Amino acid sequence: MEERDQLVDQTVARLQSIQTLDEFKAAKDEIIDLMEGIFKSGVDALKSFFENIFSMTPEEKQEKSLKFQDESYLLDPKIMQEMERLNDLPGTEEFGDEFEAEMEKRLGPYLEQYTEEMGKNMDAFMGGMVEGMAEAMKPAEEVEEAEEAFVFDYDNPDTPQMLYDLYAARSIEELEENKDGLIEILEEQMQSDIWDLEVLTDRDFMEPQEEDIKKIETILHRMKRFKPEMEKEFARIAALPGADEKAGEIQKEIMDRLNPKVREIKRHLAKPWKR
Repeated sequence: MEERDQLVDQTVARLQSIQTLDEFKAAKDEIIDLMEGIFKSGVDALKSFFENIFSMTPEEKQEKSLKFQDESYLLDPKIMQEMERLNDLPGTEEFGDEFEAEMEKRLGPYLEQYTEEMGKNMDAFMGGMVEGMAEAMKPAEEVEEAEEAFVFDYDNPDTPQMLYDLYAARSIEELEENKDGLIEILEEQMQSDIWDLEVLTDRDFMEPQEEDIKKIETILHRMKRFKPEMEKEFARIAALPGADEKAGEIQKEIMDRLNPKVREIKRHLAKPWKR
């Protein structure tokens, strides 16, 4: 078992052992240290891959490149699932924001380093394919066809429709073109959710009915998927040659605009709306 896999298993087990907000607070530094170890090992493994790539067979290159190009390599789904569970613990909202800010501060440099290494070396070692290492064995014409064939699954609740312009962006240029429309749609959807939640979670006004509960749960799921999908898609675009810095700037601009609404939605969702 690789070092990263061991760290992931250790982190998942530690997160699963936490059942209360007080335990979460007490384990904050330990959790961040474990996450930092995972990210550092991921960066080291990527560097080692590029350093030894010329001694690998084509099959080994393809296998390892697919692994590193997978957006879940650094942000393991098992860990993300447990982090979402902890963020849903009663009373976690204020501490959750503090914890999230500290995580981003500690882990951000590793994510930037990872995407920088990816973008810097993809062209040199994998034939200059703009869609990353997973596409390295395809002719350029096939890559272009794959981009044009982008199809969005409107029925998938795990890919929020409000992020369509982000999913559809196949280059940093397209992301820049889509940015204003993306921000407008996100703000409109979140403001609509805030208005709905103000009424649906106000027990002085009414007890939520079954239909209301379903509507709140839809908003809750959309917000749970919002940040992981944003991070995944921006990592995809940042990995393109020359896109890392600009993608980071656009992501920060969007989040700076949206954070007040995100906090407001979280505040309403933290109310005891379940019957």
